[in-house]
Amino acid sequence: MFDDLRRHAIQVKTQFIHKRRCRAHQERLPPISQRFHGILNDLREHGAAITTLDQIAVSRTAEALAGLDRLFAQTDQLPTRPGEYAVHASKEQIEEETDVIRWGLDPELLALAENYIGLPIAYRGLTVRRECADGRLTGTRMWHRDNEDVSILKIIVYLNDVDLEAGPFQYIPAPFSPTEWRIRPVESSRVTDADMERLVPRSRWVPCTGLRGTVIFADPCRLYHRGIVPVQGDRKAAFFCYNSVEPLNPAWCQALFDRKQFLSQAAVSPVQQAALDYNY
Repeated sequence: MFDDLRRHAIQVKTQFIHKRRCRAHQERLPPISQRFHGILNDLREHGAAITTLDQIAVSRTAEALAGLDRLFAQTDQLPTRPGEYAVHASKEQIEEETDVIRWGLDPELLALAENYIGLPIAYRGLTVRRECADGRLTGTRMWHRDNEDVSILKIIVYLNDVDLEAGPFQYIPAPFSPTEWRIRPVESSRVTDADMERLVPRSRWVPCTGLRGTVIFADPCRLYHRGIVPVQGDRKAAFFCYNSVEPLNPAWCQALFDRKQFLSQAAVSPVQQAALDYNY
């Protein structure tokens, strides 16, 4: 119990420091488009928001989708490795698709990320993941919270139709996500359904189902979340990652692509350059 309370006290202290830094940066936050106001409000209130690519209407989406489809055409041919439950596109494969990387650098998405996190933004890039329908309850399919910082943002894009049988992203809204010290993890930060249900009824668990082109904005550091175990059909999704330029755990916030190589192939604005200029 003492260790749990000590951990809780540390979290309270870091959150206080984070809020103080956010207040100092508040007057420098960029404006955001009207169509992102509802998403920002949902993120602030619930820690997540769900929409579609058509609704957010980010530029060069068609080119990014074509690149993601090419990446999944490669991963579709690969089996899972022993002990794993998902297949990832490699860093080198992602680097070949500059339109996909550039999509996450869209100025409107960067502005949204900065307004939500409240601090200057670092764009890490993305991961591309095919979650395989093997029925295994393991790893990120168990409840957990991420620990990169007090607050981060991930933009999850579905590349196929995802129903409850295909392993959708699921989360517990921020007002109901319990503080970590109240839950005894099974391994690392993983939590069983039974332990979670003791504190949060299943009626509060929100599965994010949707058609191809569904977009989920989520803060996995604020929310308990998981991927539901897929049992019929794989889930194909891209995860675009953003955090502050001074995260609490920089070792977990490294770039997911070669920034120098990308900049040699693509011209960027000063705002985009700033999101790539981080060193930790």
